[in-house]
Amino acid sequence: MPGWRWSATSAQIHETLVLVSDLGVHTLMLGASRIAALLRERAEPGISAPLEKYVGDDPFWNSMEREVPGFLDAPLRQCPDAFEAFFQYCAVPWKTAALRALSKELISLAVDATPSHRFMPSLA
Repeated sequence: MPGWRWSATSAQIHETLVLVSDLGVHTLMLGASRIAALLRERAEPGISAPLEKYVGDDPFWNSMEREVPGFLDAPLRQCPDAFEAFFQYCAVPWKTAALRALSKELISLAVDATPSHRFMPSLA
């Protein structure tokens, strides 16, 4: 369109794309939780990895773990290296300042509320 200009910077657009790509976090973590439940039923030993190393006493992640038991713990115990890499990736938009925190939260809520996703623990 003639005369039309982007109002977002390239950094803001990239940060938004990374936020939206976090949609896959729920697939990974809920899938790992279900696999962990099956492994527990089969009495297979799990590895132990300290969840505290990754989330500390962060109230957000602790509430997610209470809301969806195993949300973080299961993938961490099944593959600590993949969990660490993924957790670091998900943290990228929160370490940069291209968008305000409120905008990031609203984008995250919009992703969780999409009809094809509807991740209710984030919306409660």
